[in-house]
Amino acid sequence: CNPRHDDNGMPTDTLLGNLFLIVFLPIVFKAHRMFCFVLSYIVMFTGLILSMVVADVASDVVLVLGGMVALGIMIYDHKRNMMALFLLLQEQQSYYDQLLTVERNRASAVMEKEELRNLIGNVAHDLKTPLQALMVEVDGLQAEVDAVR
Repeated sequence: CNPRHDDNGMPTDTLLGNLFLIVFLPIVFKAHRMFCFVLSYIVMFTGLILSMVVADVASDVVLVLGGMVALGIMIYDHKRNMMALFLLLQEQQSYYDQLLTVERNRASAVMEKEELRNLIGNVAHDLKTPLQALMVEVDGLQAEVDAVR
C-alpha cells in the first residue's frame, strides 16, 4: 500500500508469531503416537520454510536468527523428550528386574521347601520299610519261639 515501502513480505511480528506457533506445535501434541510426532515435525518444518520464503528472510538477519533459534528449540525439545523416555524405560527395566528377582527368589524358596519335604518323606519311607520288614521277621520269630515252647 505504501509506495515507498520496498518489502512485499509478511510483517515481522506476524512471521515471528508463526515461527513460535510452529515451534510449539510438537510440544503441545507431545507425540504419544509416532504418526503425530512425524506429522507435527513435517508441518513445523514446512511452515517454517514457507514463512521464511514468503517473508524474504534472506535479507533480514533477525528472522534468520529467529528461524535458527526455533530449529534449535525443536531439536532440544526432541532430545529432551527422547532422554526422558530413555530414563523412564531404564527405571521401568530396573523395577521389572527387581520384581523378577523377588519372584525368582520366592519360587526358589518354595521349590527348596518342596524338595526338603520330599527328601524327608523319602528318607522316612526308606527307613520305615526295612523297619517294618524287621518287625515282621521279629514277630514271625516270636511266633515260632512261642510255638516251640
